[in-house]
Amino acid sequence: MVLIFTAAGLSAQVEQFQLLVARGISRDHYGDYEGAIRQFREALAWIDEHKLGDWAKATTLNSLAMSYDELGQPGEAIHIYRRSLALIEKARGKESLDYATVLGNLAADYSHTGQLGLAQQMLRETIRIFESHQPVDKVRLAISQSILAPIVLATGDKREGEELLVSCIAVLEKTQGNERQLPAAYNNLGVLRRDQKRHAESIELFKKGLRVLEDEYGPEHIKLVQTLNNLALALYESGQTLEAGPYLERAIKIAENGRHPEHPSYGPLLMNYATYLRKTGRARDAKQYERRGKDLMADYARRNGVRQTVDIASFRQR
Repeated sequence: MVLIFTAAGLSAQVEQFQLLVARGISRDHYGDYEGAIRQFREALAWIDEHKLGDWAKATTLNSLAMSYDELGQPGEAIHIYRRSLALIEKARGKESLDYATVLGNLAADYSHTGQLGLAQQMLRETIRIFESHQPVDKVRLAISQSILAPIVLATGDKREGEELLVSCIAVLEKTQGNERQLPAAYNNLGVLRRDQKRHAESIELFKKGLRVLEDEYGPEHIKLVQTLNNLALALYESGQTLEAGPYLERAIKIAENGRHPEHPSYGPLLMNYATYLRKTGRARDAKQYERRGKDLMADYARRNGVRQTVDIASFRQR
């Protein structure tokens, strides 16, 4: 979903701004996150030069932060979401749907940096705002609930977390245009089912999410990496060790070809591959991958100030 900038009577300046933003969104969709960031920053400069106003800036900042999210830079994204949120509060108030949308995006990043209490508080406020508007936007509400679910699970309330995920998926499966959100919901419920040792259900959820991602983004997109990794881990833990290998190798190839070796999903992926290699008798190779994985995870934590993270797939609302 999109925070939409509109203007009465499109001037040449507004049309150019919208073109820059559209290019950024397109680059983000195809996994060129650095290119998307350049386009959004160019759009921000254009806004300032032509005085297009705070709302244009707020929507562009939200999109810019989302691209930093995709690069695995939650610290930078948090700073940008906060700027967007301040502008929206000034323009539309703290009870607006747009304020709630960006607040939920910001909360997801706080969860990634280990600030689970703050993230949960912000998400419950997000949900309250969405529920206060009639008719309720069920899709936005479902997305917020699914961001909240793994945080709730991590802090101990297994029952509420499961209920949130099941409810979210029921809503998203009934509506069109959720190719970004539905695989993330499948992922988060799949992680829970894996932890519950309900392996067949877990594997099927990851496979469903993978099919949606492949249909939307193609077979080689960086967005597939997390689901492939989780699917492989579910297969491994169910005793299907040999079946897990090709999914891990495919994920590694995508990550390396996509030039995202610093993404937070890459280090755990290499660690899982090391476990697979050791299990299949390739201990020497396993040590190399394990060492690389540990180094990447430590470097990521150092660069982003991460203390504890939640296995939460990407939920962001434009």
